Amino acid sequence: MLNIKKVLSVFACTAITIASISFGGMTVCAAEESPYTPINGGTVQFDKYLVMKEGIECPEKNFTFAISPGQAITGTDTTYDVYAGPNGAKLGTGNSNKASVAFTHSTPVYTTAQARDGSVGGQAQDVVNLENGQQYAKVKVPVNLTACQFTHPGIYRFKIIEVTPTNKSATGVTGTTYDYVDYDPNYTRYLDVYVRYNGEQGDPAPTYNSNFPENSLYIGEYVMHTEASPVYANGTTSQTDVKNGGYRNVYNTCDLRIEKTVSGNLGDKTEFYPITISFTYAGYGDHAITGNFTQVVKPAEGSEPAVTNPTVLAVPSSGRITQTFWLQDGDYVILDAIQKNASYTISENAADMDAEGYTTTITITGDTTEITKNDAEFTASDTALTEDTTINFNNTKNMVIETGIQTEFLPYIMILAMAGAVVIGMKKKQRD
Repeated sequence: MLNIKKVLSVFACTAITIASISFGGMTVCAAEESPYTPINGGTVQFDKYLVMKEGIECPEKNFTFAISPGQAITGTDTTYDVYAGPNGAKLGTGNSNKASVAFTHSTPVYTTAQARDGSVGGQAQDVVNLENGQQYAKVKVPVNLTACQFTHPGIYRFKIIEVTPTNKSATGVTGTTYDYVDYDPNYTRYLDVYVRYNGEQGDPAPTYNSNFPENSLYIGEYVMHTEASPVYANGTTSQTDVKNGGYRNVYNTCDLRIEKTVSGNLGDKTEFYPITISFTYAGYGDHAITGNFTQVVKPAEGSEPAVTNPTVLAVPSSGRITQTFWLQDGDYVILDAIQKNASYTISENAADMDAEGYTTTITITGDTTEITKNDAEFTASDTALTEDTTINFNNTKNMVIETGIQTEFLPYIMILAMAGAVVIGMKKKQRD
């Protein structure tokens, strides 16, 4: 087994000695005055993936990250020293160690993993692990290390955290709602910067790299890990650690189906009945409306103008919208990809339905945990939509059909019955 400590101890702390073992001599020289000319870091980027239901446009969402120096790890006989990254690291295009990245409706979406283009990680394709019926969008998060000064060869580590509901207060970020997103369980990543010493022309590889000046420091690699693991002599980390330069989050949505049925011997199955739904936090953007319904309808009263059932629910940036649908017996609409945990209230006009003699039964399948419904008031509400849900409004109108004898005809019927009895009695007497 390679004993790195012993190997390093036999070398003098000179540039030539350091060059012969790449950056490994950092253990010996750390406490002495540096013989190297310090260098500043460069820029690199990592990927942010947002997975969503296939066929919808990319939602407008922001996500926040923070970077800080990582924790140093003392090397052993089989591992290298890992140094805490110097101060000055920044994220995004600003001058802060915190930055938000934005997905917009114009962010491209993909149904298959795309080739990675310049981001850290080591994988040839985006690591998104799409399931059936999913697509994804991606944005790049810049990491700016130009204010970080590296003074020796070695491995320098930075910690990058994605702000989530459970850690946002600890990272100094507040005021954002995250409960519609499933976060990457590895929301903390570790960016290792490999600073190497370049030898002289003619030295064997990897001591000399012709892409950099002789006898100088240069940055060899940027590697992002899922664990703060030691780095072994062969460049590997722990068995569970993964080299991964992308954060994978899932944007959760639900479909909401609204059905209309009419029953009873006086229920009018040809009439169009208005049903109104109001959303909070429905998810900014256009949501497709499909189903079985007439797009242009004429209300039963006749004097009212024709109305149009929309085929798109255009939710503003506030996430709040109210929409009325005109449905007849057997019609239904499906509101596509409503943001998870949206709240809504759905109702019919109770006064009009009461005046027409209708009662209603509201049946809900799917998400029923936060539902409040009132059949007498023709209304139902949900404080947090968590799965695909169907709401059926069944309106009933009946009239009791009279099958008994009208009392005003009873005297005449009794007279006829008595006369019939007399006739029968006389006939019987004659036979006797």
